[in-house]
Amino acid sequence: MLQRESGSIFQCGREVTGKEISEIKETVGLFTNLSRTELNATICEHLEWFTASGGYKLDACMKLLEKLEAEGYFRLPAKQEEYQRNGPGKDIPLTSRTDPRPDIDCKLKELSPVRVEVVNDKKGSGLWNEYVLRYHYLGYKRPFGYVVRYFVVSDRGLLGCILFSGASKALTVRD
Repeated sequence: MLQRESGSIFQCGREVTGKEISEIKETVGLFTNLSRTELNATICEHLEWFTASGGYKLDACMKLLEKLEAEGYFRLPAKQEEYQRNGPGKDIPLTSRTDPRPDIDCKLKELSPVRVEVVNDKKGSGLWNEYVLRYHYLGYKRPFGYVVRYFVVSDRGLLGCILFSGASKALTVRD
């Protein structure tokens, strides 16, 4: 953390003044029954620390709180046992539906027409997940956020799987 002479510090691109640090310390001391998550959101609201999409900058604020705790400003509430929001991941059984088939060794034009079909039901999603689990070198991990799955198919059968997920709400300029 970069400290300035005025008592302010920089955290994730934001200058946090000495006055704000005192207010954070006071808030942590006053609201001892709040969880870390509730305290984090309260401080984000108080500091008006928002993302480009209007949500609280929770990760940056929690990093700030943990750094201030490490420097002895205050003691944060103990971490609560974590749980998975959507429950434990389900094991995907490998079935004969995705068993290896003979290689397709030809030019793409020999497979035409090739279609991209959206997967829009639970059965199709399960099949898509199973294919990715079996054939992708990283296996299958449940994607987060908005996603759309597709099968690439021809008259000779399934050729591939595609997944698109939502882009970040705010992208900064890149090289």
